[in-house]
Amino acid sequence: MPKIFSVILTIGIAGAWSAYRAANWGLLSLFILIPILAYFFFRYEQGDTDARQLALVATLAALAAAGRIPFAAIPSVQPTTFLVMITGLVFGAESGFVVGATAALASNMFLGQGPWTPWQMLAWGLVGVTGGLLGRYQDKSWAKGLLMVSAFVWGYLFGWFMNLWNWLAFVYPLTWQSFMATNITSFWPDTMHAVSNVLFMRLFGADLVKILRRFDRKFRVIYLDDNVENVGGDSVVRFSKFLIVFFLLATIIAVPLPAAAGDNGAATAQEEAVSFLHGYYRAKDFQGVLDWGAVGLFAAGEDLNSDRWRQGINTPLSWRAQQVKAGNTFNDEKNTDYQRTLLGVLAAGGDPTDFAGHDLVGEIRSTQLKDGKFADTITQGGEYLVNAHVWGIISLLAAGEDIPDKRAALQWLKDRQHADGGFHFDSTVKQSESDMTGLSLVAMALLGEDEDSEKVKKALTYLEEEQLANGGFANWGTENLESTASVVQGLMALGMDPAAPRWTKADGSNPITAIIDYQLADGSFAHIPGGRTDMMATKQALIALSDYLNGDSVYLRLRRLSLLSKFTDINEGHWAYPAVKQLVKDGTLNGYPDGTFKPEKLVTRAEFAKFLVYGLGYAKEAAGKTYKFKDLTASHWANPVVKAAVDKGLIKGKAQDIFAPGDNITGAEVATMLVRALGLEARAQSSSGDYWYSGYIKAAEEEGLLYPGFSPKKDATRAQCAAAVAVLRDKVLE
Repeated sequence: MPKIFSVILTIGIAGAWSAYRAANWGLLSLFILIPILAYFFFRYEQGDTDARQLALVATLAALAAAGRIPFAAIPSVQPTTFLVMITGLVFGAESGFVVGATAALASNMFLGQGPWTPWQMLAWGLVGVTGGLLGRYQDKSWAKGLLMVSAFVWGYLFGWFMNLWNWLAFVYPLTWQSFMATNITSFWPDTMHAVSNVLFMRLFGADLVKILRRFDRKFRVIYLDDNVENVGGDSVVRFSKFLIVFFLLATIIAVPLPAAAGDNGAATAQEEAVSFLHGYYRAKDFQGVLDWGAVGLFAAGEDLNSDRWRQGINTPLSWRAQQVKAGNTFNDEKNTDYQRTLLGVLAAGGDPTDFAGHDLVGEIRSTQLKDGKFADTITQGGEYLVNAHVWGIISLLAAGEDIPDKRAALQWLKDRQHADGGFHFDSTVKQSESDMTGLSLVAMALLGEDEDSEKVKKALTYLEEEQLANGGFANWGTENLESTASVVQGLMALGMDPAAPRWTKADGSNPITAIIDYQLADGSFAHIPGGRTDMMATKQALIALSDYLNGDSVYLRLRRLSLLSKFTDINEGHWAYPAVKQLVKDGTLNGYPDGTFKPEKLVTRAEFAKFLVYGLGYAKEAAGKTYKFKDLTASHWANPVVKAAVDKGLIKGKAQDIFAPGDNITGAEVATMLVRALGLEARAQSSSGDYWYSGYIKAAEEEGLLYPGFSPKKDATRAQCAAAVAVLRDKVLE
């Protein structure tokens, strides 16, 4: 085999191992299939096929490919399987494989390439191999019947091959039940494929076999004397086959894989939505931004107190205060009005404990009833509305407050879950809806539940069953954006990727792409497919897309900021406050249960590993365990983050098998890790100095990474480490 095959095999093994570790079974299958396909093509390239037969095989491959296109509108009916099997019957298994695989690749140039292409290539290639095996028994009386049976069976086998790809790549969980369900759904299309194979074979099989045998006899070159010169024929054949194989392999390697998170137009859609909202509200002097608009814009990174969102003395916050005082879009008795107003005030940078004459926090807290429910109204009680309870939980926790009776609040919500796993906004209605189910997941996540919770599992199963073919969701039979946005918010609060295989359909559609499909040319979003601009849909779309792009729930971000404002030992006058604020906002840092941040507390090596990993956006990669250091047990809280930091080349042990997780980190160690994170270690090592760290400190100083009061031998504090990581992250993002 040529060296290029060794390279492909090596890449395949490495890729398969990475996909296996990431539990990405669809990608794993592709890294296994590509070397297999490469082997068959290289084997054919090195065979003894002459130029004329090669030309005939290439023509048959083109014919088999072209045969798919006119029949594309008829599900599963096409002559390709029949043509490939006949080719194998006449020319042998290897030629049959090449024709089948090439037909899949070439026809997908018109019908659409994708990660399914290698699976189609293998399936049709094996159809050709089957034909080659049947060719050995052509002179038997039962051969024709066996050919018909094989054509029929391959109608189902081909479907099962593709179902296996779909199951591995897009179905969750991977169980025998889900595998059988996947195959059952394709029964009728597979049956049409099987029956059409038999019809094509019955009508055209015998004639095609005669034609191909005639061409085979006419064009076959037989050398009677080994000494007769081939007039360059071998070179021509070899070079021609090389070009064909090169083209095929290049195309296979270029087959696009499923889009990674964030690579699906979400960022562009978010940017256009922000631009639309800014233009829309600027024309209104920024009146009406609060409440949900403020939440969405905060999630998108907008500062609603900046000049960009101000018209004279009027700001979104001041406009909302006037509305509340006037009772405009604010009902004194409606609890959900207080709750959404609180969230809008938080997002706009206001104080919800003193807003327009209301202590929104205190008033909402006071509505929790004895059974744990947040009442439907502020003063009149009410025990029916699940949405009032859910938003009561979300709003108070987003404000950095504790739920008066957290356990009872969670239990009341759990008790309203229906048998199918869903929720409805009215507890007296027993039919579930995706909107309230998604938002209930937000509340449960904020209360400490995760995807391993039985109630959460039931809700997720319900949502999987409700998901539409385009990746979105509906409510009461109507497909709409807000339902999908609510589900995305629920998934993000649980730390789940809404674009992961579990939520992605066979065509690549998922909740994120479904939301983007609602966007109109001006950047706004419609409520229903084909609808006009809808402001609530636009705001909810922005919240969902921003959560997805941030990899974090906006309500968790609001909570962290609220807790920051409550720190008793650090405020805006502290030199490190801007850095601490940013790192607390995105979850890199947290405060302590006693309401302090402890800016002067010394940082350990294990803690700084977390600073780096979370600060640079590698939190999701802190999932495995390392056994490299004997003083860092598998059960140590920092083991996953240390592994991620070591794998990224950010940090090393103090000795080969010693990490010293509890040792305080020195300024020299901080500077060294920051320089490594920027990829400047070579520059640092090229500089001479009196100490091992001299070059690192020089490089860090040149990059502006050294914090105030830096000393290489002095232990670093939380404030100093926060400042250093904030500067580092800004440089990485540049």
